[in-house]
Amino acid sequence: MTIKYSINLENISSYDIINLLKEGKVLETKTDTLPALICDPYSIKAVEGIFSLKKRPRSKQLPLFVPNNWNEKTLVNQWNTWEKKLIKKYWPGPLTIIKKFSNEISKKPVLGDPTDTVALRCPDWAPLLKILEKFGPIASTSSNISGQMSENEANIRSTIVQITENEKNDNKIKVLRSGNIKDFNL
Repeated sequence: MTIKYSINLENISSYDIINLLKEGKVLETKTDTLPALICDPYSIKAVEGIFSLKKRPRSKQLPLFVPNNWNEKTLVNQWNTWEKKLIKKYWPGPLTIIKKFSNEISKKPVLGDPTDTVALRCPDWAPLLKILEKFGPIASTSSNISGQMSENEANIRSTIVQITENEKNDNKIKVLRSGNIKDFNL
């Protein structure tokens, strides 16, 4: 099983953290919301390690932390108008957006049971953003055991949304999990 390393991103060089991620290690670190387990989303060994450590069902796909000003077209379809507005207002921060994978990507990250969507979030914590800028998207999830809430989790977890946009530019924001963000007036 993959060993989990508890690290303080403020006290370790980004070079060392990136090397640990490339080696397939699972790291535990603080974030802007809850402590998280993170790993290379293309490492089967590391992703399996997170599922094992959390006792998480593979049907609950892992989200991705993404860098600020990230080129989404590397994994997903281009942001729609409402997603762009939400990102401008709430990223970095506790907003997770569910998005379809692009049909044009050559290799999908290994995040759990296959699906056509992925959960994306840009965390608001400078040391983690620095790693994301150098490494790229990182698989992530809260470090608690699956199904068990961490202390104060309801008050600090991210809000998860999915947005649909049609030809008339009518948008529908579907809140899949309520968290810190409650107001979607843009």
